[in-house]
Amino acid sequence: MRKVIHMNIQIELQRRPEDYRLDNCVIDVVEEIPHDSFETFQNYPTARYGAITNSLHRLPEDTKDERHCILLLDADGDEGFIVNPHGAEYARYSAFVPNARQLCRLAQYPSLNRFSSDMEKLVEHFELEILRNQKDGRYQFSMNTVSDYYLEKFDGFLDGNLFLNMLSERPEIVEVEEYCDELTAKVKPAFCKTANVRNLSQKELDVICANHVLWLNDAGGEQADLSNCVLRGLFLRGRDLSHAYCNNIVFDDCNLDSVDFSSAELESVRFTNCEMKDLFAVKTNFADAEFESCDLSDATIAECPMMSSTMKNCNLDNTGLLDCDGEPVVIPDEEAEGLAPVL
Repeated sequence: MRKVIHMNIQIELQRRPEDYRLDNCVIDVVEEIPHDSFETFQNYPTARYGAITNSLHRLPEDTKDERHCILLLDADGDEGFIVNPHGAEYARYSAFVPNARQLCRLAQYPSLNRFSSDMEKLVEHFELEILRNQKDGRYQFSMNTVSDYYLEKFDGFLDGNLFLNMLSERPEIVEVEEYCDELTAKVKPAFCKTANVRNLSQKELDVICANHVLWLNDAGGEQADLSNCVLRGLFLRGRDLSHAYCNNIVFDDCNLDSVDFSSAELESVRFTNCEMKDLFAVKTNFADAEFESCDLSDATIAECPMMSSTMKNCNLDNTGLLDCDGEPVVIPDEEAEGLAPVL
């Protein structure tokens, strides 16, 4: 399942590339260069640099299947450039690599990579336990429970402090208090509505949507009830969820382009980082709904109850908000431009 966080990344994007045929690059040399030199290389990549010239003798000749390269690391940062001189004294071939230092570290220490993956899975397990079993936004459990689960599922030893820090950094969690090995997790108000939630997989969602279409057409099936569910990174593009029950649901990083939510119940729903272009919602209950960092361009939202609903940092280009009962509070991004007015 794809996870989403708020992050910035600097990378070169290609416009309408025909393909992504990748070269098999073998990093034979890692050179850490001063930040000023790194910026100079970024601006003048075809100039001659000592870090390249002095490393040529350490590079084997390229073969049909492998390109032997130098990794230039920013001494004051995490970024880098892969350079394949191909016998020349300059970067004949090169590519920018974000987070190159982290990639280099994980390649050098595979055990660190495994540990990172284990800790991520551990935190996700207890995050779900907290959301499922919380009461009034709180959930209590013990560090012994965490340790026992870690020993059962993973190798090595648990870093308790790291676990607490990672859990506290989850977007659903306000903080985690520790007292005598007893832990109390406080859940953010927006997620308190999802007590006893269940995370849906793409397969489960596909079955629910298929049965819902049958129900809509009086051909059997069952009316969709997604209430109190969490949907992360799922694909719903073009689905007909009209008349569905979706109260107290969290849509996180979902593709909802062209979804039909007409006459559906979506009270107290939360949308974060969702693609919602050309969405169609007529007489849909969006009361107390939250939209954050969503693309609602070309969407049609008409005759919908929207009392106490908010739209934060959303793209509302050419969005029709028509005859709704209660206007949503639109909170634009500080740098956002051209947001459509609430009609």
